Amino acid sequence: MKEINLPVSRLSIRHNRQEHINILQEINTLVLTQYALKIDDNFTVYPVEVEAYYYSHSFPDDTVHKSELQKNRFGKCYFHRKGQHRANKILFSRSGIDICLSESDDYFFGMLIRSAKINDEDHVETGPQRLAQRIYRHICDDETLTNLSEENRSVLTDFERNTTVLVRTTVRKVPLFIHSSRIGLNNESPYAHLPLRSLTDLNVSKQKEKDVLAYMRYNGVAPTPTNIRKILGSNSNRIIQQMTSD
Repeated sequence: MKEINLPVSRLSIRHNRQEHINILQEINTLVLTQYALKIDDNFTVYPVEVEAYYYSHSFPDDTVHKSELQKNRFGKCYFHRKGQHRANKILFSRSGIDICLSESDDYFFGMLIRSAKINDEDHVETGPQRLAQRIYRHICDDETLTNLSEENRSVLTDFERNTTVLVRTTVRKVPLFIHSSRIGLNNESPYAHLPLRSLTDLNVSKQKEKDVLAYMRYNGVAPTPTNIRKILGSNSNRIIQQMTSD
């Protein structure tokens, strides 16, 4: 996995915030176009929307969980818990799954998979909880699962500890690529509004206008009604007002 290891390794030698953002967006792009999570031979997850959570001395993003499972476990899953330790209980309600991209104990790096396609299905599993619960049901071999028993948690913990899931795929062509702000964070954090969420399908977005605005600014697209309709599918005076006031 040389292609993704290289930008990950560059993070530790950069000290400028914008350089970190650029590299994290590059890593998001790779995961969305060239990588997947292979749970087993019958279940592969192709990310469509991800959020990068990286914490180091030079990039102290205070929105990161800083779980011990988010460092030095490259390519393995981190199933969200109530606390920062692997001994804490895995959540079913308010659950989520990161892929750990840290190769060292010196920094935390988890990429939250917000939305994804499964195998060759046409529809997208949207939202981190819904996606995580579907993956848990498959790993636990119980499609009726509505909560986690201690046995379920034991199965998930063993999988998390022993299975490297990140795999290379053929390059996936995407019609759209957006870098925007992450969802549901404390707005008082200086890191909350950084464009570290990336998506390739606007239909999965919970903040479509905001994401289209970010896309148009990033790509230098003129704020005309025609351009907005092409991307958003409808008019938006809000996008025009914000772009023309920049």
